[in-house]
Amino acid sequence: MRSSGLLFFFFCCSFVFSNEYQLDYENSKDIMNTRRKVYEQRFSKIFVLSPYRTGSTYIYMILNYLFEDQSNKDHTDYSKKVVKTHNTPSFPLSNKSIWVVPVRHPLDSCTSIFRMPNTSIKSRKVFFYSLLEKYKQTESFVNKTPSNQVLLLRYEKFNTDFDYIIDSIEDKFEVKVTQLDKENMKNMFSKEANLKRQKEMPDFNTYDPITGLHGNHISTEKTTLKEMLNTDDYNMVIEKIENLLPTFHYSDMPE
Repeated sequence: MRSSGLLFFFFCCSFVFSNEYQLDYENSKDIMNTRRKVYEQRFSKIFVLSPYRTGSTYIYMILNYLFEDQSNKDHTDYSKKVVKTHNTPSFPLSNKSIWVVPVRHPLDSCTSIFRMPNTSIKSRKVFFYSLLEKYKQTESFVNKTPSNQVLLLRYEKFNTDFDYIIDSIEDKFEVKVTQLDKENMKNMFSKEANLKRQKEMPDFNTYDPITGLHGNHISTEKTTLKEMLNTDDYNMVIEKIENLLPTFHYSDMPE
């Protein structure tokens, strides 16, 4: 167990710490200059916390645009107001912080992992086992955290409904976003716009530190899990996912 944990740590480090890159397409620093203002809200710190492959980068982009006053800093820099992480905290919680938690059906997150290009099946399986733990850890953290400090956002809704995200943010943060900023974000952070951005970066190891977007971050691959895995691996993955379904109240397996 310890050795597999270390393996995953080095596996993730190859993604997170290699090849920092500054986007030229709609430069990520310039994006922030299009907003009308930094919105005042009631939390001193905003964390985007989630398991892997749940749309957290998209949610982070929106929150960063609305609330961050140090928008030229790395998305993982804890000195910022808005921080993105996949790790539950090991420090005492402030009652002035909020945890925005994007979640997704675990089978879809798992499929997204196995569609990651230019990585071996062995590496993806290590990533998959960590994903299982992240779901359990994140749910446990959410259940122990006061509800007024958590905003849960479901991928199944926000992937196709931008208004669901904005309405949820306005309600939880007690702010009113201007129509112009809504339109700016909807256009700048759309799947189409982010697909253009990621084309500038050669692979997943290369990332933009401001937005957190990686090369090949958004998969356009449609191959199913059953097509990607041998029978034994597929059955193992499905069994693990079925055991995880109660997490965040998912019940049925997607078709």
